[in-house]
Amino acid sequence: MAVAPSVAQPAHHAVVRLISGPTVADSSHDRWLGLEFKLTPGWHVYWRNPGDAGSPPTATWTLPAAWSLGAIQWPRPRRIEVPPLTAFGYEERVVFPIRFSSRGADRGIIRGHVSWVACRLECVAEDDSVMLVLTPAEPTSGRDERVVADAVDRLPTTTPAGWTMRGESVGTSIVLSVHAPFGDDVRVLDFFPADPGVVEHSARVTSTVKRDRITLRLVRSQYANALPERITGLVVLTGRDSIIRSYDVEFPIGAAASGGDATRRAASANWATLLLLAFASGLLVNVMPCVFPLLGIKALSLSSTVTRPSERSLRALAYAAGSIASSALIGGILLLSSDPARSAWGFQMQSPSFLGGVALLLFGAGLSLLGVFEVPALFPRWLGARTDGLTASVGSFAAGATAILIGAPCAAPFFGVTLAGALTAPHAVGFAAFVSFGLGAAAPFAMLVVTPASIAWIPRSGRWMETAKQLLAFPLFGATAWLVWVAQLQTGSSGSAALLASLCAVAFALWMLGRWATVSASPSVRRAALAASAVVAGVAIVSVSRLTVSSRAPANTSSTGLHWQAYTDARLDSLLSASRAVLVDFTAEWCLTCKVNEIGTLQSERVVSVLRERSVGLLRANLTVADTSITRALHAVGGASLPTYALFAAAERGSPRLLPILLTPDIVVSAVERATAASRTTVLESPR
Repeated sequence: MAVAPSVAQPAHHAVVRLISGPTVADSSHDRWLGLEFKLTPGWHVYWRNPGDAGSPPTATWTLPAAWSLGAIQWPRPRRIEVPPLTAFGYEERVVFPIRFSSRGADRGIIRGHVSWVACRLECVAEDDSVMLVLTPAEPTSGRDERVVADAVDRLPTTTPAGWTMRGESVGTSIVLSVHAPFGDDVRVLDFFPADPGVVEHSARVTSTVKRDRITLRLVRSQYANALPERITGLVVLTGRDSIIRSYDVEFPIGAAASGGDATRRAASANWATLLLLAFASGLLVNVMPCVFPLLGIKALSLSSTVTRPSERSLRALAYAAGSIASSALIGGILLLSSDPARSAWGFQMQSPSFLGGVALLLFGAGLSLLGVFEVPALFPRWLGARTDGLTASVGSFAAGATAILIGAPCAAPFFGVTLAGALTAPHAVGFAAFVSFGLGAAAPFAMLVVTPASIAWIPRSGRWMETAKQLLAFPLFGATAWLVWVAQLQTGSSGSAALLASLCAVAFALWMLGRWATVSASPSVRRAALAASAVVAGVAIVSVSRLTVSSRAPANTSSTGLHWQAYTDARLDSLLSASRAVLVDFTAEWCLTCKVNEIGTLQSERVVSVLRERSVGLLRANLTVADTSITRALHAVGGASLPTYALFAAAERGSPRLLPILLTPDIVVSAVERATAASRTTVLESPR
C-alpha cells in the first residue's frame, strides 16, 4: 500500500497525523489506520470515558465512496491525577487505531476534521484537519506500520471464554466479581469504567485475587441515583510473564444479575428490614448522654403541667414532628447533596457554626431550667391561657428536632448499616428510612401519651420536681462544654474565645429577660428589656454564625506511646508497600462511641501489646473537620459512618476487613493476628 505523507498542522498542544498501518488479521480487504497525537510535555488527551473532566477526541471523515472507516478504537489508558480530579487518558504520544476497508478504488484521499480537548491544569478545546493519500495495493512505510501495530496490540481483547461476571451494590460500594481459572500469578493492575457517573473515579479501587476469582471493589458515584443494569469497562491484568493484558468486561448488576420477580421480592423484603432497623436505631438515640436529659425534661413537663389527654397528644405529635423533620432534613441533604464531604452521618457536627448554635440553645435551655428566665413571663398577654398549649407544642417540636441533631452522631454505631442501605437504596426508600429513624426517636415520648398509664410511673408533682428540673440543667451545661471543646478543635483558640464570649452574652441577655421582662414589670420596662436582650443575643448569634474552620484535628499519639499518624492515601500505600498490616481508625472528636472504643479498647494493655509486637501501621482518619479526601477514603473501604475501623492485612494490597463498630480487646487482637498472616490480596496500581 503506497502512502503519500499525511498533512498535519501543528496545534497549540498537539500535533495530529493520520497514518497507515498493517493489514487486519481477519480480513484481506481491511487495514489499520492510526490517528496519532504527539502532545506537548505535561498535556494530555482523553480516553472514551474521560473521568472527572474533559472530552474524548472525535473525527469526521470525507473519503471515496468505495472506502469506509470504522469507529475510533481506544488503547489502554492510564490514570492522570489532577487533584481533586482524576482523568483517564494519554500523555506524550498516543495512536488511536481505526479500521479501514477499501473495495473498488485503487487510489484515493481520506480527509478528516479532528476535535479534542487537551488539558494540563487548564483545558483547551482544539481541532485540526488531517489528510492521507492511499494506494491500497501497495505496501505502507515500515515506521508507521510498526507504530500502528503497537497501538493495536494495546487494544483490549474480548472476554475469554469461561469467564463469569456479576456485580452488586454493597453499601456505598460496587463489588464486581470475575470467576475463572486464573491460577496463582494473576495480578490486577487497574479497572477503567466505560461510562461516567457510575463510580467515583478518584476513589481508591481495591481488588482481591484468588485462584478462581477476582473481586473488584469500587466506590459508587455520589451522582448515581440508581445503578445501570450493567457496568462495562476495561480490566487490566498481568501474570507471571509480566505482560500487561486488558479486557473489555461487562458485569450484570442487581436485577440483571439475579433476575425477575424473586429479586424484586427480595428487594422489598430488604427495604422493609431497612425501615425496621432505622426505627430501632432511632429508639437507641434516646439513651445517648446528650439526648436523655431532653427526654427527661419533656416527661417531667407532662407530669407537672399537662392534665388533658388532648394536650398531651398535641405535645407528643409536636415532639414527633420535630424528630421527623430534623432527621428528614439530614437525610435529604445526604441523599441529594453534591458535596462529597457531606456524605457521612453526623456531617453537621463538622460545622463550627452549627456547634456554636446548638451550644447557645442548650446553654439557654439550662438557664431556663435553673429559673433565670421563663418564656411565658416574657409575653404575658400574647401567651395567655389559650396559647399555652401552642407555646408548649413549639417547645416540644424544638426538643424533638434538637434531640436528632445532637444525638444522631452518637447513634451512628447503631445506624451505620441502616445509613449505608439508605444511601444506596432508591431515594424514596432512603428518605423513608430517615423518617423511620425520626419516628423511632420520638416513640418513647409518644408512648407516654398513647399509654396514659405510663404517666403513673412518674411521681406526682411537688417540690421535688423543681429540684429535678434544676438538676437536669447540668447535663445540658455539660453538653455545652463538650460542644465548645469540639468547636475549639475546629476553630482554634480564637474561635473558642468567640464562642465563650457569645455564651456569656446570651447568659446576660436571658438574665435581663428574667430580671425585667416579667409580668409585674411595667410595659415600658418590659419592652426595653426585650429590646436590649434581643440586641445582645443577636450579636452573639451573628458572632457564632461567622465561626469558620481554622485548624485540622491532629492524629493523636495516645498515652500508651503508640504512634498514630494522620491518614493520607500516600501513607497507607507506603505502609502496605512495606508489607505491614495497617489499622485505619475513622474517627472524630464529636463521636462519643469513637472515644469509648479508643479509651476502652485501643488503649488497653493487651491491644497495645499486640499492635506493637506485630508492627501494625496505625493511621487515624479524623473527620472532626470536614475533609473530602478522608470521606472518600471512608467510602472506599465500605464505610458510611463513624466509627469505622479498616484493617489491611500484611503483605496484601486489597479490600480491608471492617471491624465491628463496638470494639473489645478480643475482637481487635484476633483480627490483628489474622491480618499479619500472608495472603493473596493486592491493591490496584496504575500501569505507568
